[in-house]
Amino acid sequence: MASSSAVASMGGNIDLATANTVNGLRKLAASDPVRAQEDAWALFKQLGKSRDEAALNSMFGMGTSPRGLHGPTDGILVATFTLGILNFLARIITAVWMPWLGKQFDRNTMTGTNRMSPGLFTRIVLKIIFPLYSLRRSADGTVTAFEFENANEPGRYAPVVEVFKIDYAPVKSNPWLVISKIRDELVEITPDTYLGRILWHHGGERYSNLGFFALRQPAGKR
Repeated sequence: MASSSAVASMGGNIDLATANTVNGLRKLAASDPVRAQEDAWALFKQLGKSRDEAALNSMFGMGTSPRGLHGPTDGILVATFTLGILNFLARIITAVWMPWLGKQFDRNTMTGTNRMSPGLFTRIVLKIIFPLYSLRRSADGTVTAFEFENANEPGRYAPVVEVFKIDYAPVKSNPWLVISKIRDELVEITPDTYLGRILWHHGGERYSNLGFFALRQPAGKR
């Protein structure tokens, strides 16, 4: 659970509160990275449940662009911020079925892929939605889908900070109708604990934020 001081500090002046929260988590990480990660993870979930987009945006703005991110990560969808009915449907569906497990990164090639549940239902649904797309099975038994390219560069949506870009458009095998329009941006909040935003590319320099997700690796292991 998040510490009471970390949760309480999200109230009041959001910019100052977020700075205090993130700085407090990072200070804790210096002595107890596992506890800091647990607190950050619980805070992501709390902010997603309360649909506090302003707090999530401010926290994202406090993040730093990851360097050397490698290997599998566990992930959660924090919250979506689209049309009201779509947000409602997303909460209902993901409460009972969430095929996305996280992402896998390769720092040598600056590429990666999404880790999906290996269940038959997941494969059937994805085949219905993307009939021409082929899933792959990874060594850990999960299914991988929707490869991407990475780079450290300025973000495309406010708050504008340097981010770890997760770009689906350059990978020709990705379904162009939906997946190729997505650009994820990732920042590190505490060691091995990351907050990401899901951007929709409208064309040119126009992007909108569809929501937030979070990733993590075992804290303090790198």
